[in-house]
Formats: sequence, structure tokens, C-alpha cells
Amino acid sequence: RSYKVGQITFEGTTMFPTNAVSPGFQSGKMPKQGPGRATWAENATVNRNFKMKAGDVFTMSGQGRDTEAVQSFYESKGHIDVVRGSANLQVMRVPNTETGTIDIRYKVEEGQKSYIEKIEIRGNTKTKDKVIRRELSVAPGEVFDMTRIRTSKRRLEGLDYFEPGGVETRPEPTDVPNRKNLLVGVREKSTGNISFGAGFSSVDSIVGFAEWTQGNFDLFHPPTFTGGGQKLRLRVQIGTERQDYVLAFTEPW
Repeated sequence: RSYKVGQITFEGTTMFPTNAVSPGFQSGKMPKQGPGRATWAENATVNRNFKMKAGDVFTMSGQGRDTEAVQSFYESKGHIDVVRGSANLQVMRVPNTETGTIDIRYKVEEGQKSYIEKIEIRGNTKTKDKVIRRELSVAPGEVFDMTRIRTSKRRLEGLDYFEPGGVETRPEPTDVPNRKNLLVGVREKSTGNISFGAGFSSVDSIVGFAEWTQGNFDLFHPPTFTGGGQKLRLRVQIGTERQDYVLAFTEPW
């Protein structure tokens, strides 16, 4: 038998916009503002991310996505202890065989807002700290916003300086109440490339080339010249009819 979602209730929430998960929510209407209340944009985001509304077909995958939506809301506000599967975020299902519905109850322990004490970077033996720090969208003293931290992680992965899955971000406890350190761990990979070859054409006759590129170049760090986040390309092509030389240097930042 296919079950549908019955009532969706919340216990312990003071800031989560419970009205945003109702089927009749209209994101175009500005909700009442006040201390601790969600903004219009946050209401709209929760409504978009919360997939299963009352009356929809119940699925376990849908419940998982909705629980993640609740977790993401609190993580964006610095309540990083509200984590799916922990005592701070519990989900209970109450089936009703007569009506063919399942009521869903979310129990939340919001806890205290966390702030970033300091950012520690580990594992970078070549890449300079500043090359990593400038990609982070959070700073010490700010709210421990896991949404922006995940964005920072994607930006670091996009640099292509680190191995697949080689960027880790996580909070670490400190002795200061409501403050945690942000650990950014990386596993570096080779960012240089050498290619060479030879060929023949009716125009250029015999031609050979060699090319060296470095995606994490540092002009002022001899003898390795790596770690500064710059890009260098050197190409030499020599043939019986022509010679080409290319030297390209880019400072992306």
C-alpha cells in the first residue's frame, strides 16, 4: 500500500520557518520579520528544499532530503550541532493504517550558535596558506556557517591543486565557549605537465614540439617554483620551415 504524508510537526524549534513546509505556502508573500525569525529568502529556500509536503507520497529518500533541509537551515545560522542522526535532530514516523498516512515529527535541540575562532590549514606542503585562505568565504570571528564552508570547499576543489576527495573541512572544539576552529585539510597532487611530440605536414615539413605547464606556479619560490597559485606555460615548436616559441604567465588572483 502506498502511504502519503500526514501531519508534519516540529518540537523545540524557535527559528525554523515551519510555515514554509506547508503545501499552501506562497513564497511571494513577505512573512513577519522579527528577532530569530527566518527571512523571506530563507523561507523560500526551505520551501524549495523541503520536498515532501502534507499529502505527498511518503518515501524514505524524501524524508532523508527533508531532514537535510532542516539541518542545512540550522547550519547556515551557525547551529552546527543540529546534525541528522544526532540527538539534536531526531525524526519520528507515526503510521496510521486506517487513513494510509504517516505523520512526521521533527524534534530539534537548537543549542547555541557557534563562531569561528581560527582557521587552521593542514597538509599543504607546496601551496601557500594565502592561496587557500583567499578561496574561503568565511573568516575568524564570523558565524560558523556550514553552507558557506561547503561553498569554500567546492572552490578549493575547483583549483585542481588537490587530489579528488582531497579537501576536508570540519569544526574542531576549543576551550572558548561557543567557538570552534575550522580545520581545512588538503592532499596535494602534481600540478605540472610535460608533453612532447613530432610530426610531418606538407606545409611545415618535419616539426617537433615540447611543452611544459605548471598550474600552481610561484615565480618567487626557487628552486621548485610551485605553490603561489600562478599559471605558467612554455611551448617550443621547431620545424624545418618555422619555429614557434610561447611563454605565458597568469596571476589569476
